[in-house]
Amino acid sequence: MELDVFILTHNRADFLSETLESLAAQTYQDFRIIVLDNASTDHTGAVVRRFSERRQVSHHRHPSNIGGDNFLSASDLALAEWVMIFHDDDLIHPCYLEYAMAALVEHPGCRLVASNFKGVNQVSLERLSKQELSKDIWFFDCAAHFASFCFTLNKIHFGSAIYNRNQLRQLTKEGLVRFGKIADRPALIETVRNGGSAIVFKAEFIQYRLHPNQDSQSSNSGPFLDEAIALTQYYAQVMGKNWRTSSGRSFLINNRAYLKGIYKWCSDRSTKKFNQFVRDAEKAGAATKLAYVPRPLMRLLKKTVSKLDPKFF
Repeated sequence: MELDVFILTHNRADFLSETLESLAAQTYQDFRIIVLDNASTDHTGAVVRRFSERRQVSHHRHPSNIGGDNFLSASDLALAEWVMIFHDDDLIHPCYLEYAMAALVEHPGCRLVASNFKGVNQVSLERLSKQELSKDIWFFDCAAHFASFCFTLNKIHFGSAIYNRNQLRQLTKEGLVRFGKIADRPALIETVRNGGSAIVFKAEFIQYRLHPNQDSQSSNSGPFLDEAIALTQYYAQVMGKNWRTSSGRSFLINNRAYLKGIYKWCSDRSTKKFNQFVRDAEKAGAATKLAYVPRPLMRLLKKTVSKLDPKFF
């Protein structure tokens, strides 16, 4: 088999059942399914057993909750050349794996393929299955251009990513821990950091379930201000701050807007005003003097430069 599909789960048995159904409906079926269970105490085991009566699925249950390390454990267990690490509360369009694997064949230098997504309060496999979605893609020939896309648009579902196994194994806890819960984009970008290309499907092949119990909605786990600065600093390192390059221009012009957006998301923002946050970011190499330019002037500058590089704005 060319593909291993892992599903990260913890006490979401009912959601998991729907996710497994969306995998069973895939038009491409040459893949293994492995449920990575983070020590669930609900009826997750029963759901997996019931599903395995129709299709082979492995249930790997950790003896204790290992948190985010559950993601990295997939690279140790993977056998196939390509690895997908999906979430237990989302759904996949029936054609996604077929289109994604075909794209990897068509672009042999590609190390990562992922998809756009749609956030919904109630997921529906029936509704998703009726949609005829385009195969149109965004193609990125290097990490700097891929990072520019991630920096300016939120168009990638983290769980939709299909990684080259060897590249996935280069990700480490030590390399991602400084970003906390917002380590998803660095994890994606790092897979093409040392060469190779990336593909993102423009159509929304993933239904991303919005619900109160998802970690992204919890302020207890961050993100925190220092993590936000670390992430922006990472983008600066990959994209550069050189006005002569497309990725550098993208960073410089979108820097303030990005800092503003991520600052509003930080759970500890009440401890520091935004202007101080920008100054700290500048000291860390995560901002430049352009981050202090008034918003109307920056909008005008962005409008002018985006005509030169529409792909990165």
